[in-house]
Amino acid sequence: MKRGNGALVSYDDAVAAQRDDLSYVPAKPRLKAEEMPYARIDYYYLKPGTEEQAEQIAKDYVALFKSKDIPDGFTIYTALSGHDLPLLVAVIPAKNPADLATADEKTNAALGDALRALQGRALSITRRFERKDSWYRPDMSYMPK
Repeated sequence: MKRGNGALVSYDDAVAAQRDDLSYVPAKPRLKAEEMPYARIDYYYLKPGTEEQAEQIAKDYVALFKSKDIPDGFTIYTALSGHDLPLLVAVIPAKNPADLATADEKTNAALGDALRALQGRALSITRRFERKDSWYRPDMSYMPK
């Protein structure tokens, strides 16, 4: 790390926990995991003291998606340490950005006002929101057998 410090402009470190209880895995997924190298990552920097509300909203998302048998899932992470806490992170996988946009349109149409109400609740307890795109690179990853 000392050798690399001269090239660093900034550094950020955090520990996050995958929250299966707040995540949605569809019963009949539209795509297999290996068909989804892209992911949109949404960062919800929560207002302090709203962590329980955020968890309930995530559970409500899961219940809504299940009720309509939505074929696309999401994974929720909560940051356990790091700066700018509390933080909840949603990871939404897809083939690529266009595929995700098409899937989002279908999901929004299927869930309608119920989804918009949940989105409003989520944003009402969010002090800052960031969105990033990422690509899974198996050619640059170590995958244990």
